[in-house]
Amino acid sequence: MPKGNGVIKGKNAMSQDVSYWLDEVKSLKNQLALARQDLDAAYASSSRWRELYNKEAEQRRLQVKQLQEKIEQLEARVQERQYIDRSPEREENVFGTLEELEKLGVTQELKIKLEKAIRESDRAHEEIRQLREALAAERAARAETRKNLTAALADTVELLKKAGANQGMSKSRVSLPATPKAPEESERLLAESKNPLLRLPPLDRDRDPV
Repeated sequence: MPKGNGVIKGKNAMSQDVSYWLDEVKSLKNQLALARQDLDAAYASSSRWRELYNKEAEQRRLQVKQLQEKIEQLEARVQERQYIDRSPEREENVFGTLEELEKLGVTQELKIKLEKAIRESDRAHEEIRQLREALAAERAARAETRKNLTAALADTVELLKKAGANQGMSKSRVSLPATPKAPEESERLLAESKNPLLRLPPLDRDRDPV
């Protein structure tokens, strides 16, 4: 076989090997780009959820603080009114005033004022009860929101782990192709494979032929 044909075949084989590895590297680069896109999307989602969580938590804390302040104010008003109405000195003064007013014939007006004060106290108690219920509901909603946001953050972290693992696998799969043999070496091996006599051991000239 002519020497030129062997060289051409060797070069064709080398060209096919190089093309294969170039395609493989290109495919791995595409996979790596997709993994990076997933990773960027996961980071963006994590940042968005963290921002929403912080905003929601701040709003909930403000609402709870306002409700607690309102309850404390109402409780202070009720305690003050109860202290005034139930103190012995106050009761004695009230009874004395009632007797005096009864003599003057104005007890009805005093009764109206007392009834008004009692109604205001009842309203304050009812408002406190409603505010306490609202505070309990707000705390429950806050706990549920924290639970949902925590679950969403956990899902995002899991997605980040998977994206990082995929990126690591893509990097580990990238390997350099074997160093191709020089054209002279390929040509020599091809010639030896075509001519088996070249692989015979050398003759011992000192020995007589059998």
